[in-house]
Amino acid sequence: AGADALPCIRREWTARDAASAEELAAKVRGVAEAAGHAPLAVQAVSATVSAELATPAAGGLTENDFIVASRLNAMEGVEDLLAKKRQRFWA
Repeated sequence: AGADALPCIRREWTARDAASAEELAAKVRGVAEAAGHAPLAVQAVSATVSAELATPAAGGLTENDFIVASRLNAMEGVEDLLAKKRQRFWA
């Protein structure tokens, strides 16, 4: 990002596979659009989904960006799309 980059908040999810990532990305877009907010960027690359939120008209972040982020954190019905976390052990 350059010096003129718009301040934003970003989140990544790891999906089970590329098809699950595409479905998750669609859900992320749907949650944002239902809140009347267009995300700055939502991308599904391989099994990783990333979303960036900002409000260009306001020159960066607004309260609405954080409200949408909270709604994305609380998305239901995505557990089956996400990669299972492996239990880690000390060696």
